[in-house]
Order: sequence, then structure tokens, then C-alpha cells
Amino acid sequence: MAVANVVTPNGFDLQNLWVNNLRGAENLKLGVELSRSGSPGLGQTQTIVYRDLSFVKDGLTYVYSGEWEVRYDRGLLIGSVGVSGHYDSIKVSSGSTQLANYRGEEFEVDFGTRGNIPLVDLLLNVLSLLINPQGPTGGSYANLNTDRTPNLSELAFAKADVIRGSVNADTLRGGNGDDRIFGGDGDDTLYGGGGNDRLDGGSGIDTMRGGAGNDIYIVDSASDIVIEAAGEGTDTVLSVGSYTLAAGQHIERLQALDARGTAELRLTGNEFANTLRGNDGANVLDGGGGADVMWGYGGDDGYRVDNVRDRVLESVGGGYDTVWTTVSYVLEARQEIEKVVISPSTGTQALNLRGNEFVNELVGNEGNNLLDGRGGKDILFGMGGDDRLVVHETGTKVDGGTGTDTVIVRGNSDIVFRTGDVINVERYLIEQNATVDFSLLAQTPGEISARSAPGQEVTIIGSRSADRIMMSDGDIDVTGGRGNDVYYASTGRTTLHFESAGFGRDTLHNGGRGELVLDFSGVADSMDDLTFTVSGRDVLITAAGGGSGDSLLVKGMTLAQLTAHAEFTFV
Repeated sequence: MAVANVVTPNGFDLQNLWVNNLRGAENLKLGVELSRSGSPGLGQTQTIVYRDLSFVKDGLTYVYSGEWEVRYDRGLLIGSVGVSGHYDSIKVSSGSTQLANYRGEEFEVDFGTRGNIPLVDLLLNVLSLLINPQGPTGGSYANLNTDRTPNLSELAFAKADVIRGSVNADTLRGGNGDDRIFGGDGDDTLYGGGGNDRLDGGSGIDTMRGGAGNDIYIVDSASDIVIEAAGEGTDTVLSVGSYTLAAGQHIERLQALDARGTAELRLTGNEFANTLRGNDGANVLDGGGGADVMWGYGGDDGYRVDNVRDRVLESVGGGYDTVWTTVSYVLEARQEIEKVVISPSTGTQALNLRGNEFVNELVGNEGNNLLDGRGGKDILFGMGGDDRLVVHETGTKVDGGTGTDTVIVRGNSDIVFRTGDVINVERYLIEQNATVDFSLLAQTPGEISARSAPGQEVTIIGSRSADRIMMSDGDIDVTGGRGNDVYYASTGRTTLHFESAGFGRDTLHNGGRGELVLDFSGVADSMDDLTFTVSGRDVLITAAGGGSGDSLLVKGMTLAQLTAHAEFTFV
């Protein structure tokens, strides 16, 4: 792994670690001898290996460390010299102050061989003999990085590399490898290049661009800038604090750097599809436009939803979490989210909310809303408008708010409504195989409508007040309870039960349009205990076991029609 560091802030660019050629270099030296072999005698070859190559260029001192091999071949009057080697470490200094260093990939260097050198010149600096055109044998300037492309730093960072900046404003560039770039202090500019890079600007207001690959950014300031173009991989921003993705940046993930931290964060996406992850504190996650995925983890989190395909994910026991939505929204199964609120900014838009198997609190707006908890002892607030509120379990709390609101019970639900469970509701709709008991209500539930499909039956137990029960289709079974109830028979089969004295002065309409069963088993033993009083096309029925004011008025049927059509039961 290659690591490059800016050690001392002095405006030094890491690109200058690599010297393309030694034109203008001074004080070239080979130092720290590592080994020596052969002989300097006539007709002999001697090889000396040095650790360091140093020189001064543009006022800076460079030390390239590795293994530098010098070969001397001596003839009678002339000789030759060659230098080659490799380095894997660089230090750059200004006077006694080190500016930067590098350690990593090994680079091969061959300065070549110079022949026909007078023996006296072999005593001079061997490197000068090779690169100094003004020397006694002439020559060309040697390139320190032979066979390398001009962008030497990019070549050096073609693998997994580390680059570190200083306390000043640095410009740091990675290559095509999986780089790790640390800006340090100052307002830094970081370029990841190719590969899966990790860019950390450090303190200051930093600008980071990862380029191609699946890049990771560390931001510690809301003013940090992260730039990503489309098609450049799956990129992640890890934020120390609150952060908002800039518009137009194709960044797929935004999340808290410390998922176990408890700092309150606000993470906001942009117009694209983003995945947001909070921490164990109280977070506000807002995906922005696009179909976003938001995970709050622990803490009492808030979510902003503006797309029906947004996903909000919460584990069981992860705090009291709230979704604020501007669109119709459905909670996913197995996500424990306590509250969903239609944003007041939506005004009177007709939007719908559906919960899940947990206890959910659903809050509508001023429009006509459908609120369906879909399981659990939910809390439903209709607010304004003519709302429909679906109840699945006994103990659900409903407040219809203003408007003409309807409670819906459907499916195989078996519901008992108690006083205080439902307020500000004008109507009830009972469907399919539902059983609903209003007998514990002190107040009238208002208008009750019932319908069922073939093979299904709705069962209703009335309240202690006057009920109005509208039966439209299917098999409906009703025990009216106390109060002067009004029934409208079903086109299917209507069954009315009178189970005890005090059932009140009840009225039945449309008794002839479907099957009719009148069960007087609680107040009569046979037809002989019933009294029929005819008034035009209406029949008033009283029972021997009923109270003084108990009766059933059957509207729109003659006595002959009633006794021929209805089934009377007494068991």
C-alpha cells in the first residue's frame, strides 16, 4: 500500500514528490553505502550499492531511498560507469523542515551507462557524469522515472494507497486504485480518481470528488461539498453531524458515521433515490425526491415522505418514530413505526394512510382520508373532511374530527366498541364476516350500514340507545338491544333477535325484499304469545313477554304477506 503525506503546511502539492527529470538539479549525491563487491583495479569491475539518492531541485531537497547500484569498469586509460536501481521511499524538505514523504510502490530507474570516460573523470560525481551535458563526456538529462507516464502520482497510486494532507488547504489526488485520502486541517480539495476510494477532508470546508468506483466520503461539516456524476458507482457519505446532499449529485447512500452514537442528526437526500441511515439518537431523515429508503435505528426518529415508493424501516423497540407524509402511504410489515401524520401542508388533498400489524397512530388532514390501521389497537384521527376509518381490533381508538365520518369494520374482525372508543363519528359500515358489538356504548353510534357477500354473514349487537341499521346485501344478523331501533332489511337474509323485555319500539322497513327471520325467543314461546295489530300496510307486533313499550312495527307489509313471508322462531 502506498502512503503519501503532507507533513508541514507550506502549499506543497503532492504531485511534486515525483521529479520527471533532473534538469536543473544540484548537489546530486549517493549516500549510505549498503554493500561493495569486485575490484577497482585495471580490467576489473566494482559494484557499490547505496541506500539514498539525494539532490536539490527548485530549492527543495529530495531524498529517494531504495537501492542504487553503481558499476565501475576500468581499462588502461579510460573506463565506464553506470547507475541503476529502485526506490520505494521519498522525502522532500525545505532546509531542515520536512514537507512531505511517500512510501509505497517500488519504482525501477536506470540512468544508463557512459563509456570512454577518462580515468581522471571517474573520480568526479558519478551521477553528474551521466546527466550533466556540460560534463567532460557530454550526455543528456536523465529521467528519474524512466518508462513512466507523465502523471506519475496517478501511476504511483494505481493500487490501494493512502494520501495525507496537512493543516493547510491541500489539493490531494488519488489514482486508479482504491485510495484513502485524508485532507487534515484546512479547506481541502480531494480527488479520488478511479477505484473504490475513501475520502476524508478532515476539519475545514472540504470539496471531495471520488470519480469512478464505489467511493466513501467522511464529512464533518454541513458545508462540506461532495461531488459525484451519474454512473460512477454506488457512493456513500458518512456524516459526523447533520448533512444534506447537494442537488444533482448522484450519491446513493447517506448515513451517520457512528451508527451507535446518540447525537441528534438531520440527514436529507436530494432528487435521486437515496438510502439514509441514522444512529441511535433522535434523527430526522428526509429522502427528498426519488424513491428513498430510510432507517432510523434507535431513538425517537422522524421521517419525511414525499414519494409513495419511499421505504421507512424501523426495528422493534427502536424508539417512538413518526412519519410525516405529503402523499398516500402504506407502512411495511414488520416495521414498528408508531405514528404516521399527513402533513398539514397538504390542505384538503384526499390522501390515505395504511398501518401494519403494530399499534399505529394515524392522523389525517383537512381532506377526505382513508385511515386503515391494518391490525393492532390503533389510534385514528380523521381531523377535517369526511373520513373513513378502518377498525380491525377491539380497543382501537377513533376520533373522526369534523365532517361526516365513517368507521369501517370488515373481514373476520370481532369488535366490541366501548364508551370512549369512538368519538365524532356519524356512520358505521360493517362488511364481510365481521361481528360488531355496540352494547357497551352509552351513546347512539349513529347510522350503521351492513353488507356481506355470498357465504358471509355480518353480525351486529346494537347499543343501549336508538340505532339505525341499514342492511343492503347478504346475510345480516342483528340483535337490536335497547332503544327504539330502526331497521332496513337486506336483499339477502335479515335476522332480527328480540332477546329480552325492554328492547324498545323498533321499526322494520323493506322486510319483504329478502329472506326475513324474526326471532322472539326471548319474549315469546310461540305465535300464540304474539299480538298482531294491522294498520293499512303496516303490522305492529307485540309479545307477551315484552315490556309495556316493546313492539316491532313492520312497514309496508300486510299481515298475510308478513306471516307468509317471514320465519318466526321461538327457540
